[in-house]
Amino acid sequence: MVIDYLTQTICEIETLSLEDAHHNILVLKGEGNFHICGQSFSFKKNDMLTCTAKEALQIEPTSDKPVMLGLIRLRDYDPSAHVIHLCPAESTELVRKVFYLALDIQDSTIPNYNNIFTSVNYLMFAAIISAGHVAKSAHPMVLSVISEILEHFSDPTYDVRVSIKKTGYSVNHFRKIFHKEIGVSPTEFLTNKRIDRAIELFRKSNELTIKEVALQCGFEDPYYFSRVFKKKMGESPQKYLESHIIDSE
Repeated sequence: MVIDYLTQTICEIETLSLEDAHHNILVLKGEGNFHICGQSFSFKKNDMLTCTAKEALQIEPTSDKPVMLGLIRLRDYDPSAHVIHLCPAESTELVRKVFYLALDIQDSTIPNYNNIFTSVNYLMFAAIISAGHVAKSAHPMVLSVISEILEHFSDPTYDVRVSIKKTGYSVNHFRKIFHKEIGVSPTEFLTNKRIDRAIELFRKSNELTIKEVALQCGFEDPYYFSRVFKKKMGESPQKYLESHIIDSE
């Protein structure tokens, strides 16, 4: 197994080409947003983006502090599924430890270096699979519905039941499969994605109205959006803006 390990510092919006390998992007320092294939992911320190898409990745720091990334490129791994998945910090501890170990011994003159580095590579592969186990092991129809949700969540007319019907399963049976794999229902997954997008928009700009944010996140009714937001976040959108955005300026 051939894996490259390197670091890169991003001080402003920058684009990386992911054409040459299967990539895992480990956030070593900073926070910001990843943009790829029409999707956006907010990231913080120790998160990791697993990406099998051979596309351009845009990195957008959200503060004046630089973002440092650890690039893990698997050159001889050809995954069968198209996956773009953000692994949370709590799932990447082993990946981080192996990454720093790989950097420490890379190009070392220690005895049996090649054998040791090969072992490190296999350990890294196992760590990556473990960190992203939900995305890797999910039922193919679950991945298909997730893909449609991520593509259409900002459309207020999108109905997740239409995506479910394409799987050939009944809605109730598929909900059980989805919940077993992901831990939430398809509807809750859709709602969580819409709220995540709202938080991202609030952090990017305080010039958008709550109604505008609601529409961009797939909510036609701003009052319903506010109720859902408060249920998920414990406070209203306006209160969130006041406590998290205005105070941070």
